[in-house]
Amino acid sequence: MKREGIKQLKRNNQGFSLLEVLLAMAILAIVFVPLMNYFTDSIKYNNMSKIKQKATLLAQNTMEDLKNEASVQAIFSKYEGNLRWEAKPTVAEATDGMDCVYYGMEEMDGSRYDVKVEVKARTEKRAEIIPMSLNGDFIAVESGLERMEAINYFAGEDSGDSALIDDISQNMSKTLYLDFNTVDENMVIHAYSIYTYGVQETAPNTLRNLTIPISELRYVYLFFLDEGAAYGRDEETLVVTNANFSQIERVYLVCKNKTAASPGFHLNVSGLSNMDDNTVVSNAQLEGVAHWRSGLIDEKEVVSCSDVTVSVYPHHEVEAERFHEDEKYIQLKSVKGE
Repeated sequence: MKREGIKQLKRNNQGFSLLEVLLAMAILAIVFVPLMNYFTDSIKYNNMSKIKQKATLLAQNTMEDLKNEASVQAIFSKYEGNLRWEAKPTVAEATDGMDCVYYGMEEMDGSRYDVKVEVKARTEKRAEIIPMSLNGDFIAVESGLERMEAINYFAGEDSGDSALIDDISQNMSKTLYLDFNTVDENMVIHAYSIYTYGVQETAPNTLRNLTIPISELRYVYLFFLDEGAAYGRDEETLVVTNANFSQIERVYLVCKNKTAASPGFHLNVSGLSNMDDNTVVSNAQLEGVAHWRSGLIDEKEVVSCSDVTVSVYPHHEVEAERFHEDEKYIQLKSVKGE
């Protein structure tokens, strides 16, 4: 019995056969190779995520810098003559003198990126009032920045969502207000606008707020913009409150981007229904005003705003390999008012 036990023990100490070892290695390979691929892919994904995050931050910083420039011409001056940027075409070669694309390389936290900045100016014909004395008058002017601020307000943190920006631009509405209040011998006049999108509403955006002696007030000017024409809307709205025009000779309602009273566009006005024949003068068709006169027409083409696009790509040393659309990390679009 002892001899048989010793023989059995010797057999158990003989180790694994070659077949068993090969089988074990095959099982380990089947299990560990996918795991190694998974870890390798995870590292690559994390690295790519960091690169894209830096590209996004670079695009946002570039866009903010452009929006903070005083004008479109200031943007051109920022890039023209900068050796790190190439313009195609140059401003002088651009078809209307205001469109240009700039190509350059920027660094963000040690990573290099190729950056493309596109600036396309929107020009429009605006009505310009026939020159006359404006001493002692109330003048309120809508610049177009109010609309840009309203779009950014409604978009909030999603200002880079081009589909949302388009929806806001198309469905947002504006109401202009012209408030008159008599305080002792003075007239307090407040011109402002409020934008509405769905159930949201902006705070009043003041165009002008003035206190003036009633005896000095003769002419009231409101220069406004037809902002709905590009989206199929043919009207704007003006609400006038507490108006007492016994001391006022004229109220001029001037649509800045219309050159003549057009039947395709009208201004809905409340609060001016009982004016005399020549008190209200406008270059827009007025609804809600029984007596008004058409006039004021002078034409001038100006830059109303500009479309700005920032695109970020991986950097390539070889010029022919740069700015391929299928490699683009991110693209941001915005509108800069003049």
